[in-house]
Parts: sequence; C-alpha cells; structure tokens
Amino acid sequence: MIPACLVWQALRPFQQDRATDAAKLLARSVKLRPNKALSDLLARIQTEQSADQSDDKTYGSRFILRYDGQALPDAAARALARELDSELPTITGRLGCQIQDRLTVVVQTMDDYRSGAGAPGWSGGHYDGRIHVALGADHRIDARVRETISHELVHACLARRGEWPAWFQEGVAQFISGRRLAPQERAALAELNRDGKLPTTVALTGSWARLDPRTAQIAYTTALAAAQVMFQDLQDYGVRNLLSRPATLPAVAAKLDQRLAETLR
Repeated sequence: MIPACLVWQALRPFQQDRATDAAKLLARSVKLRPNKALSDLLARIQTEQSADQSDDKTYGSRFILRYDGQALPDAAARALARELDSELPTITGRLGCQIQDRLTVVVQTMDDYRSGAGAPGWSGGHYDGRIHVALGADHRIDARVRETISHELVHACLARRGEWPAWFQEGVAQFISGRRLAPQERAALAELNRDGKLPTTVALTGSWARLDPRTAQIAYTTALAAAQVMFQDLQDYGVRNLLSRPATLPAVAAKLDQRLAETLR
C-alpha cells in the first residue's frame, strides 16, 4: 500500500501549482506500488506541463495567479488578482466555508486549456485543487471569464465542505456566480418534463466530463433550476445548514425533484 503521507506530499504541491515537485513525488509513489489513479494524475500533470505556456505570475492576498503574459497583459492580470480578493469573501460568507490556504488560479488561452486539461469542447473552466480558466478568442477578462472564475471559486469552497454530487456542485456554482434560468431554458426544461425526460437529481450525480454538448446543457440547466428552487426555499442560511448536515441532502434532493416536476409545466 502506498503510504498516505507520500500521496498527500504529492497532492499538496499539485494544488499549490508546483507541478515539477508533484510529478517527482507521484513518480516515486507509482514506483513503490502501481496505482492507476496516481498514474493518471502523473500523466495529466506531464500533459499539462507540455502544453502550458502560462509562466507569468502575480499575487493577491489569497491567490496565486499564473497566466500567459503573451495573451494576458500584466496590468490585466494584477487587476484580476484584486478582483479575486474582493470576490472570495462574498462566496465564503454565503456558503460558510473556510479557505485558509492561498488558491492557485491558472488563466490560459483556450487552446492551451484544452490541450493540457483534456477538457470537453463545451468547458471553459474547472477546479482540480487549482482553478483553471480559459480566455476567449480576444484574450480579454470579460463577463464570461469573470463568471467562470466565480463559478470555480464556489467549487473550491464546496470542496472544503465535503463531497457533493455533481448536480449540487454545478447548480450551486451557477447560482452563486449569478446565473439564472433564461426563459428559453425554462421552456426547454418544461418540454422535457412534459415528455417525461427531465433528469432527476439522482441521474445527475456522476461525472459530467464525458457528456456531449446537448446532454451537458440539459444537465447544467436542470441543476441550475434545482439550485434556484433550493435557494428560494432554504435561503442562504438553510443551504449553509445543509452543508453542515450532508446526510439531509437526499431528502432535499427528492423534494426538489418533486417541485421541478410540479412547476416546470
């Protein structure tokens, strides 16, 4: 069995964006005892390193921001770090999570992001212990990039409150980052509901990484619909209580399924 301390020693520098140190420790771990999960992580780090052009860094009080200086001007990167510092307390306050460590945010071009992360075509960001965000074609920090970063900050926050199913993670992340169901999205969900094809929360618990774009869109909008109802019913304090009592989530999810089935007509 691989010593737990060695695994943690490898994961810690990975989360702190010290990829070379993480790769060395993971290689030692895999050499001691082959392990698919650690081998996959090692391969992923090596792929990221070969594709990643984000060598410049700036710092906020709570963040390390790594970016590609050829794509993102230094002044824009520093301004983004300040925005992150101001955004984080709002998210942690709403969800009641404590983030003591300094978070790493990696801002890349879309090409580098997809080459390194192996992310699906519809993805523009993800959280793996670090926050990864892809810039748009114009390489600007626009509203989409800001929403994506806020979304991934929620994932970082929720990760410190335990393990949560995908629908909860993605629904809460969308809601807290400011997304709300558009009329056309609500209409599409209502049509699925009338046809008996609206996904339940149970159906949306696993990984979404391999979903095709259409199925991913349905999953995200259903999760957002569930989160909107949840925050309407429980308010922020009720969601914070839920995060402290994860055993109550299945009952909450069952009620949300019922409420969506009744209201999406």
